[in-house]
Amino acid sequence: MKDRQSDVSGQQAHIPFISPLLHWLAMPGVVCLRSSFGYLYLRPKSVFLACSFTLTVFFVIAWNEPAIWESFAIPLTFAFAASCLYVLHLAAAVITQASKTAEHDTYSGRSHLMRAALIFSPEANERFEMHLHIWLEPAILLIAAIIVKFWSGQAMLPVWLAVIALSLSAKEIRNYWSEIRKQKRKTDMLGDTEDDAEDLSDRPEVEAPKATRKPKQKHTRSGG
Repeated sequence: MKDRQSDVSGQQAHIPFISPLLHWLAMPGVVCLRSSFGYLYLRPKSVFLACSFTLTVFFVIAWNEPAIWESFAIPLTFAFAASCLYVLHLAAAVITQASKTAEHDTYSGRSHLMRAALIFSPEANERFEMHLHIWLEPAILLIAAIIVKFWSGQAMLPVWLAVIALSLSAKEIRNYWSEIRKQKRKTDMLGDTEDDAEDLSDRPEVEAPKATRKPKQKHTRSGG
């Protein structure tokens, strides 16, 4: 007999500590490369909003301190831009929730590259976008890291962009594997249901017992 699938919750696979870490590290690049996010994909909002506020404060301080600005202008500018984009995407997700036009809560966003591809090739599908997420978007971040390194000689932002690229690729590979396993569980559950139906159809039919009615009995009343 085949094993039955016990996990029917439909929740996404989650690796403790590693999944949140990859999500947190990849987010600055994700908000630059995509839009139209699901509301829950932008979690944990408290952490990202706190980081955005802190980075904005650092940006303002460095802007008013020439010595600090000279050393950290490029990474702080990127951090401030990513923070603003995160807040804008979160606000857009809230608005679409209120207007009931939102994407799926866990939707990871529509790639800008995908939007461009649809203009020239309307038949581009989800599998094509999956390859964009796993390979092309991280490659863009790595190329940006190399350009910044040779253009400015600055080390902090190129290393940051490289970490974002690797985290994004690892995160999307994990999501892809999770989707494969999810579809496999659905297929197995469907197969189990079909097997159960075949087992029931192979059983011999047993006629239901016919109802019998007892003849009415007359009771004689005893005289008082």
